[in-house]
Amino acid sequence: MDPEDDVVLEADHSGKIEKLSGELEEGEEMQLATDDSVTDDQSFHLLLESSDSNSATPEEPESPCFVERPLGIPASSATSADFKTMLSAISGLSCFVTQLSENLCQKLGSMDERFVSLEQRLSALEEKQESGSGLGETHKRRRRCSNTKLAEAVRRFHNAETNGSRYEPEQGLSSAHNQSVTSYLLQALRANPDFQCVESCDIISACKTYFATVRRNFRYQQPDFEAKAVLLKNLARSRQRRKRLLAARQRVLKAEELEFWQGVTVDLMSDEEDDTSEGIFGWIVRRPSFRSQELSDLCGVLQSRLDACPKYSATHHRRLRCGSESDRMPPTSYSSEAAKRHFMPEFMPKVLF
Repeated sequence: MDPEDDVVLEADHSGKIEKLSGELEEGEEMQLATDDSVTDDQSFHLLLESSDSNSATPEEPESPCFVERPLGIPASSATSADFKTMLSAISGLSCFVTQLSENLCQKLGSMDERFVSLEQRLSALEEKQESGSGLGETHKRRRRCSNTKLAEAVRRFHNAETNGSRYEPEQGLSSAHNQSVTSYLLQALRANPDFQCVESCDIISACKTYFATVRRNFRYQQPDFEAKAVLLKNLARSRQRRKRLLAARQRVLKAEELEFWQGVTVDLMSDEEDDTSEGIFGWIVRRPSFRSQELSDLCGVLQSRLDACPKYSATHHRRLRCGSESDRMPPTSYSSEAAKRHFMPEFMPKVLF
């Protein structure tokens, strides 16, 4: 190779090296400038944040960031979902309250209809009671007739030969036939001068009482009730005798005996049963087993006073003898103070007042 050529090549290489080195230096300077600008920008932002934090007051919290939308929905998607859930729950609760209100209104409406129906029925009953058409509706209902004279008149008019219509015990009192009999007796008694001042309700009550007697007698005439009829008849007769005996003994009481006697009832009187002894008809006396000995002694004293009275002895059967004690049960209720004097301890009534 020629020496001149070597010199030219070296010059070219050195020029390229210098050019590359210059480019490298320019690149490093640009990198440094860029790093400095980034650092300056970061410092500037830090300075702004620091100044903002120093200028903000702790009493005023940051207001949430909302995007201006028609419904004011938050920008956050999570907050928006919670708000929609809340709206759905409120809507469901509103529907439930509306349905409950409708059901309640329906029930109240049905109750109002029932109350109106009850008021109408009560009004109809009041009108029917005031201006009823039947005999049993036009007058105040009474269970029994307490006027013995009126009861006897009803019996006499009913069984009179001129009366061709009588009660039928096989039918009820409200049947057409028995109602016509009651109407006849009502008119007949109203026409009688002795009963013109008697109220119609009292006459109808007497008719009902007599019909109950006719019906009871008819039942007891049936084969199935024959034995029961005899038993009830004997019990009724025995009770009537005890009532008369109690009234007679009370009339001969002395002043010092009134306190001990107070509270005595017909249940404590002895039973008087029909019997004969040596051809003499009289009564067999059977004292109650639950009566105290003190009361029995007082009853004996009172009876001896009655037997000494000629008028009483002439109108009452003779007491033949004393039989065994009565098997009647003691009364279920009695005065608590009187029970201590009148009953034996083992036969005290269960209800004391």
